[in-house]
Amino acid sequence: MAYTQEQRTSHIREFQHYLYGIACTRGDLPRHIPDGIFDESCEAAVRAFQRAYGLQETGEVNTATWEKLTQVYQEMLSQTPQPLYVFRHPLREGDAGFAVLAVQGLLQEYGCSPEITGRYDADTAAAVMRFQHMALLPPTGVVDCATWNALATGDPPA
Repeated sequence: MAYTQEQRTSHIREFQHYLYGIACTRGDLPRHIPDGIFDESCEAAVRAFQRAYGLQETGEVNTATWEKLTQVYQEMLSQTPQPLYVFRHPLREGDAGFAVLAVQGLLQEYGCSPEITGRYDADTAAAVMRFQHMALLPPTGVVDCATWNALATGDPPA
């Protein structure tokens, strides 16, 4: 049976998906969006991967490249994810700005009602603790990753 263009495109998209996922966890590899097309940009991404992992730079997905690509991708998937802080750091008393405005607005949606000032004051910290208690989170008064994710889901906490 002949290798169809559809199968070829599917295989290209598969290794591009792996390359893209790996590139998202590393800052030194180009992020080629998986599109199923093996063009110059894709070849450059393959070469960069080969260089980064000590493989011969052919620009082709040969057996050695495929095996390393799948190994690295599987290792990446098995790692514990790093916390995602939408605003780069946890928000706490003394902070100010748009991120605080967003948190205060979300807290009001949940009935925790801090005044919307854009300043993370004692009232905001108390409202965060009320929300954390409702969401069955440790009541720290700090908007960490877990608190942000609970606020941002749009569903009332348990």
